[in-house]
Amino acid sequence: MSVEAKVNQKLQQANLLIQLKAKEGSDNDLQNDTLDATAAVVLKAAYTFFLYELAESIQISQPATSAVSLLRCLEEEGRSLPTLEILARLEQDSSSWLFQLIKKAEAFYAFEEPQQPQRAYSSQVISVVNIDLSLTTEQIFQTLKAFIQDQRPFLREW
Repeated sequence: MSVEAKVNQKLQQANLLIQLKAKEGSDNDLQNDTLDATAAVVLKAAYTFFLYELAESIQISQPATSAVSLLRCLEEEGRSLPTLEILARLEQDSSSWLFQLIKKAEAFYAFEEPQQPQRAYSSQVISVVNIDLSLTTEQIFQTLKAFIQDQRPFLREW
């Protein structure tokens, strides 16, 4: 299975979990929390596979642990890729959807309860000006899916 197919598979799996949560309703908090957390972990896996896809397209054999690390490898070779630059900023921007996805996935494995989301504002052109850090997993799914679909044509050209 290609890396691109793995990304698509993980996106579909996350979507199924999100749909199942919506279908089941909010009667069982434990079940809803479990479905939401599992969807976040699967979305994080989709993102990780997308990083592998990026690494493959730019011909970097180093493991893709983050956009920041991939960007460093590319910069060492004197190259750049706007997609990686955007993702690196989003990974580090505490008001971004990607940062929130990473934190939601990490919270699944964390011993401590995650902190309550806070309202944050961003002037970044790459994201919405007024960002609510309490995005749902479904909203993060939609954003990640759209981002990947928007970037793939550029990767094929690159």
